[in-house]
Amino acid sequence: MLQKCLALLFIALLSACTYQPYIAALPAEVEQQQLLSMQQENEEWLLLDVRSAEEYQAGYIKGAVNISHLQLSDKISSIEQYKDKNIVVYCRSGRRAGIAIKLLQDSGFHQVSHLVGDMNGWQAANLPTVNQEQ
Repeated sequence: MLQKCLALLFIALLSACTYQPYIAALPAEVEQQQLLSMQQENEEWLLLDVRSAEEYQAGYIKGAVNISHLQLSDKISSIEQYKDKNIVVYCRSGRRAGIAIKLLQDSGFHQVSHLVGDMNGWQAANLPTVNQEQ
């Protein structure tokens, strides 16, 4: 019985050790109100919408540049000037933004953040969007 308990404890400790690097690799997050403040400043930074073109046209956050997460690796040179500047990434719910953030970081972009709540959260908070379909 004691051996089983020790074995379970050992496995739990190993699991915790392997989980920690994942936690450390999570991108910084930008809150919605913080993004609104950033939009008022004159600093050069990039708001990157990694949803599909159709989703983008239906409504996006003012100032966002749309590059689908599926096309980002092919079009990464188009945002090269932001390599040492702040980049805030969002999608609909977070999955695609996470993929894009990893790709950007692996490509040498160091100041990459994730918009908390993504577009779903932005719209739920009734924050302003631009709609190209109107």
